[in-house]
Amino acid sequence: MTSHHRKLSPPQPRQPTRLFFLTLGLIAVFFGVTVGASWTNNVLTRSPKTSVSADIQALFPQGWAFFTKSPREPAAVPYLQTAAGDWVRADSLPQAGANNLFGLSRNQRAQGTELAIIAHLLPGFEKCADYVSNCLETAAPPRTVLASPTRAQRFCGDLTIVMQEPVKFGYRDRVPSQTRAVSLARVAITC
Repeated sequence: MTSHHRKLSPPQPRQPTRLFFLTLGLIAVFFGVTVGASWTNNVLTRSPKTSVSADIQALFPQGWAFFTKSPREPAAVPYLQTAAGDWVRADSLPQAGANNLFGLSRNQRAQGTELAIIAHLLPGFEKCADYVSNCLETAAPPRTVLASPTRAQRFCGDLTIVMQEPVKFGYRDRVPSQTRAVSLARVAITC
């Protein structure tokens, strides 16, 4: 064996660094303080006016309200009338439906944004405090013509956008429909 041939040693496992453990420790302390501060009475609570939770909320002001929407708030739902005269939803929701590959397709994600833009561009909605089916059949607000405001162009043609809200939980078994219309607008969208 010559001197230029060295015996290679197996690679040594890398030792965790101090930075990794320091970061892990800071994350653990942060989660510990936030969980502890969320409890009403504990050692971390200084006083009602100056608590750790108030300090955390000052640093990180987002709460669950940022991520969620009230289920009682009216929602815009697009409907179209078939050749037979029936009213059907024009969107492809719910996401877990077969037409969306049981949640695997993400194409319907842009529909809410496009619908909100269209609803914002409408000059106004006609009030109709009744069940959705009754409002669709009886109300006849003037039709607004709009060019599609988005590149996605998922909604084209004659639509009726209904602002609808769910029936209160206590009354759900006493009414024929789970949703009620608040207002509606008719629109013709050119694509």
